[in-house]
Amino acid sequence: MIADNQWAPPPGASRPRNRRRVLVAMASSLALLAGAALAGSLVFDAVPQYPERWDPRVVELATFVEDHRGLTFKHPVHVYFLTPDEYSNVTSGGIAAGEPSEEDQQNSRDSTAEYRALGLMEGEPDLLEAGQTMADAGTLAFYSPVDDVVNVRGTEMTVGLQVTLAHELTHALQDQYFDLTVIGDSPSQDESGAVRAVVEGDAVTTENAYIDTLSSDDQNAYYDEIGNAQTDAAEELDDVPDVLQVLFGSYYAVGNAFVGFWQATPNADDDPGQLDEVLADPPTSSAQVFDPNAYIAGDPPAEVEVPESGDERFEWSSFGADFLFVMLAERIDPLLALQATDGWRGDSYEAVFDETTVRRICVHANVELASFDDAREFHDAISAWADDMPSAANTAADDPDGTMVGFTSCDPGADADMGLTGQAGDALGYPVARLQIAAGAVTGGSSRADALCYANAVIEQLSLDDIMANESTPAIDSAIESANEACP
Repeated sequence: MIADNQWAPPPGASRPRNRRRVLVAMASSLALLAGAALAGSLVFDAVPQYPERWDPRVVELATFVEDHRGLTFKHPVHVYFLTPDEYSNVTSGGIAAGEPSEEDQQNSRDSTAEYRALGLMEGEPDLLEAGQTMADAGTLAFYSPVDDVVNVRGTEMTVGLQVTLAHELTHALQDQYFDLTVIGDSPSQDESGAVRAVVEGDAVTTENAYIDTLSSDDQNAYYDEIGNAQTDAAEELDDVPDVLQVLFGSYYAVGNAFVGFWQATPNADDDPGQLDEVLADPPTSSAQVFDPNAYIAGDPPAEVEVPESGDERFEWSSFGADFLFVMLAERIDPLLALQATDGWRGDSYEAVFDETTVRRICVHANVELASFDDAREFHDAISAWADDMPSAANTAADDPDGTMVGFTSCDPGADADMGLTGQAGDALGYPVARLQIAAGAVTGGSSRADALCYANAVIEQLSLDDIMANESTPAIDSAIESANEACP
């Protein structure tokens, strides 16, 4: 994973202001790693000081990363092997933990209320603590493009640590050619997340390629080691709301599938070099990662005017297609959620303090779709989502106004039964499967456009159970046959 100090920190500054979509910033452990990249300036030198040579423990790994990516490191970088306590200290910014201010705590509570208004959280979880848990227990290492250093949890060079370093050294290589600080400098959180998905997907691809080079014994040792680490992390992440983990995981799952699609070639040999053009001109929205047709078209996200209710604003920004997909997929058929958000062209929202009855957070949003038919499809999906929300949320969707659909939803309260399904994580299988199927079609000789047509034709006939199946099913066989007829 990567970290930078340009992400919005946990709520704390005065309002009203644009917090660059705090909802998703809070969801990513990197967003809450405001101190993680800062750690380089607290623990190490503020100005990068490159070593003359690689640490002997990582020389072979650096060579592998170069060979796999077809790029040569311009200079070595420092790799710091830290004990768990040292790593935790770095992820917290090297500052001893203390009680957050009352303003921080109130903003955290208001952010939780905003999640409840969007049907993604229940009760009163501590988002400040959840964010730090994800940054610490939820990660094994991170590369800081601000300080050009890799910080690793672990001092013993196990096979698991080797795999982790293959991932992190890929980030170091990316940074030397494509400047990863642009992630933090992106004009919107949605664009920042889109770039991050490609960057993480590239690193996961390199990581997997390295695993493939391991002996069977080393692979077994790796899977045992990572399995134990995941079990330990799962226990520590138990109190972190599912939606935060799902949104963070989407960078890796969907990003890796996007990279696989872009690296696919007709000769069955993936070409990592094809991704270099994408990294040089990265997607500008999560919609372009979910559906590469949008990236190929090159249409920038539409600028959508922020709703103005007249109430005191808590924050305002844009959701992005990825967040809206997760929001919808938590409550409605994930395939319908994907089809509804495929038409996304832009959005904006405001979260306000509504005092009509009692003071509570309400969200007013406008979503721009590609066509009237897309607007109708999104309206039907958001209406179904609204019907499943607690009645106290007073959720409502406006009829389409041309290609625009508006909706409103309010916090039903910490005691409300939110009826969370927990299916949003599995629902990511739809965009992932679509990209993987398309990659397979490219390998089989299809153009990228035809491959995406074929992939869409396949998944639109499949249930979530089919998508998650480990083996072919009659439904899958039928879908493939129909897709071959629809997109020869």
